[in-house]
Amino acid sequence: MLSKHLSLSLHLQTSCKDLKKTYTQRREEAEQRAELLREEMDRESASMDTSWMEQFRHCRNIIALDRRLVVSLIVRVIIFRDKRVEIVYRWQNEFDLQRDLLRMAQAERQVG
Repeated sequence: MLSKHLSLSLHLQTSCKDLKKTYTQRREEAEQRAELLREEMDRESASMDTSWMEQFRHCRNIIALDRRLVVSLIVRVIIFRDKRVEIVYRWQNEFDLQRDLLRMAQAERQVG
């Protein structure tokens, strides 16, 4: 009976060590992938045209729209019969990309 307990205890210790080793390897791989993603995001950010961000920063304290501002920021405004309004911004794709990058970074922080 004692030998069974010792054998079971030894088996559990071995299993725990194996699990810890596997977990450690997976964690290291995940950290390496996260670092590669951060580097890729940094490269993307550095290579992107950020003039649209400067335009938005310049306009951040605007309290009223004038024609010049609308023309510089908006491509078109679509008004639907059901009273919905859709605004298509001049830099919508860049804005969406930045928003997605921020969401990815936030999700990565929550996981990490």
